[in-house]
Amino acid sequence: MIIRFLVVITTCLALFSCKSPSSNPEEPDIAETVFISSDNVTLLAYDALSGTKKWVFTSEDYGASSGTRATPTIDNGTVYVHGGFILYAIDSATGAKKWSYAMEDVSFSSPTVVNGTVYVGSGRWLYAIDVATHTKKWAQQLYDIAASPTVYKGIVYISTGFRDGSLYAIDAETGTKKWSIKLGTEIYSSPTLVNEVVYITNMDGDLFAIDAITGVKKWEYKIGESHFSSPTVANGVVYVGTGDSRLLAIDASTGTKKWEFKAGAGFYSSPIVVDGILYIGSDLTEGKLYAIEVASGTKKWEFKVGTGIYSSPTVASGIVYIGGLDSNLFAVDAVTGVKKWDVTLEALKTAVYSSPCVVTKKGVVFHPGISGDQQ
Repeated sequence: MIIRFLVVITTCLALFSCKSPSSNPEEPDIAETVFISSDNVTLLAYDALSGTKKWVFTSEDYGASSGTRATPTIDNGTVYVHGGFILYAIDSATGAKKWSYAMEDVSFSSPTVVNGTVYVGSGRWLYAIDVATHTKKWAQQLYDIAASPTVYKGIVYISTGFRDGSLYAIDAETGTKKWSIKLGTEIYSSPTLVNEVVYITNMDGDLFAIDAITGVKKWEYKIGESHFSSPTVANGVVYVGTGDSRLLAIDASTGTKKWEFKAGAGFYSSPIVVDGILYIGSDLTEGKLYAIEVASGTKKWEFKVGTGIYSSPTVASGIVYIGGLDSNLFAVDAVTGVKKWDVTLEALKTAVYSSPCVVTKKGVVFHPGISGDQQ
């Protein structure tokens, strides 16, 4: 009887107390920190779940007329952002500057980091900066650059604005031009690359699909009034906002329209698609964050941000992060559209043109639709 009782006890201990480590479910990865720039050359870090400020970095170019309108990016625990004439590398945990590199001109271009190299536009120049040595690998003179670069298979894709309006393919290692194509008068849209096709818009109101290898135009679609919104591609559909208040869904292969949604104002913001829902913000006259079902083009919810939105949304851990022209950063539930928190950026309470970048506890980075890293 005693032996049988001991066997039962031992069996219970084995079943309930001696679980192998591999049987424990892995903790879910959640958003930890959101980074955003303000319009007076400052970078701020907030707790992604509570909105509590972690740190603030003030640029050496404080007071420069350009401000910091570029969106930051993160790689290996370092935040990269272009403020004024300077590219900064900042410790993501502490906000301390690791290094900086002075460039030729001010920039609104967001940096992209690939294989230990930072690619960023500055005025008329496209730069490649070595992360390890903080030195210039090369610089290619183009025309005015306001968009962000995209890197794919050793090629940097970048568009140019005033006086040129072209899309360029630049060798990422050497900086030599592989091809270019003239697409209009000005381009402020960042190129989006999916399945070896580059999608980009111009200020003339056109959406283009360009072969990424050859630079040959595959198709063109007239989307309407000039705008700044960069396209996003998801499941074979191109989504883009227009300056005349429309959000369009275009077949990525054929260039034919699938649906359109009419908002109350135009879009400077660039869309992002997560779990079948598209998120985008409308500009000055409305200032709303929209959630649109991509299958039908119908509105799921809307959230009033404030005076207007130039910032593009970033989605992580079920939360949509977006900045407003009223100097606030908002965190909104991605499913319900209910505000979770908001903070006023303390940097002189200036407008937020930058878009948020979010990193999780395990180091996964989420970018907005305007960033060259989003696809």
